[in-house]
Amino acid sequence: MAEQVKAGRPINVHMEGQSIELLPGEVEVRTHARRGYAVAEERGLTVAVDTTITPELEREGLARDLVRCIQNMRREADFNIDDRITTYYQTGGRLAKVMHDPQLATYIQAETLSRELVESVPPQGAYVQSLELGGEHITLGLQR
Repeated sequence: MAEQVKAGRPINVHMEGQSIELLPGEVEVRTHARRGYAVAEERGLTVAVDTTITPELEREGLARDLVRCIQNMRREADFNIDDRITTYYQTGGRLAKVMHDPQLATYIQAETLSRELVESVPPQGAYVQSLELGGEHITLGLQR
């Protein structure tokens, strides 16, 4: 029915044994996204995207945030763009799961030129920052 109205054609509604014809100007079409979806419509095309954040997507997002933070720290510490580093970290919860996930750890290392990710207090002389990511605390230390 909504398509007919949008196309400018009347629709027939059957109620209590009677048929009533409604003209497009007499009908208002409203669309609402189902819970968990984002919907956009343009030129007769409707697209719906599932906005559910799975645990896997959340960990991927946290890994990307960690990469961004480490890259910012590299710039602030005035490291050369091609310097290989060791990244030290102290955290728990979801961020620890990200750092312990072999696939995500490999991604973080590759993107930040980290030789290794070490779960430890950063050594003396490391460039250190404490941050909040995804509502959790992490201390990062970078050393050439």
